[in-house]
Parts: sequence; structure tokens; C-alpha cells
Amino acid sequence: MKILTCGLLCLLSTFACAEDASILPNAPKPNLKPKTAIVDHVLMGVDVGMRWGDVVTTRQFMLSECHCNHEMNPIAPHTPGWGEQVAFQMGMAAVVYEGSSWLRRRGHRKLARVLIIADIASETWAVQNNARLK
Repeated sequence: MKILTCGLLCLLSTFACAEDASILPNAPKPNLKPKTAIVDHVLMGVDVGMRWGDVVTTRQFMLSECHCNHEMNPIAPHTPGWGEQVAFQMGMAAVVYEGSSWLRRRGHRKLARVLIIADIASETWAVQNNARLK
């Protein structure tokens, strides 16, 4: 699931970095209401919370006495240090937020939310998997 999310993020980052800005068609500008912005901020807060849970549970299973569990995500740091784990997770959260913000600016509000919700689902899987391993 994390690999799928990372692939989606890479795909969106190529769209964001492309010189030709017409890769995705411009949707009509949405009439952003305050409730819409609140929902987006709450979703991003949930995503950051799940990523913080992933940091904590990953450290717990990496520091276990067994040493028989390993990080399954190939791009995640494979060390139990706080710095590496937090930097990776917050960097990925920033990538998701920027991808979502780019989609929202182009008028694709629903796609922007789908991106955040997919990342929340991926992190939920990771946290429950790590909690089961510790």
C-alpha cells in the first residue's frame, strides 16, 4: 500500500514539475467555502497524525529485543533513529500536501482529497502492521 502511495506521489510530482502545465485540464474554479477548507485541513491533520503514529510504532518494533522485524517500505529509513524517521515522514507529508494543494489550485478539489485519503489509508495500514509487530 505504501508503494502504491509513493508511486502516486511520484506521478503527481512529475505533473507538478513538468514544464507543460497543460497535463491535467483546468477544471472550473471551485467556489471555496469555509467548510470546504476546514475539511481539507482536518484531513491533512489526520494524515500528519497517522504519520506520527507510524514513526512511533516503527521505532518500537525496531528497538524490540527480538530484532527479527524489518521495515518493509523500501524508501523509508531502516534505522530506529528519531531524526531519520521524523524527517522522512514529515517530508512525505509535505509532498502529499503540495500535491494536494497543486490539484486544488487547478480546480480538482475532489482529486486533492482522494490523494490525502489514499495516504491516510496507507498510513493506517502501516501503523496497524507496526503495532502488531511490536
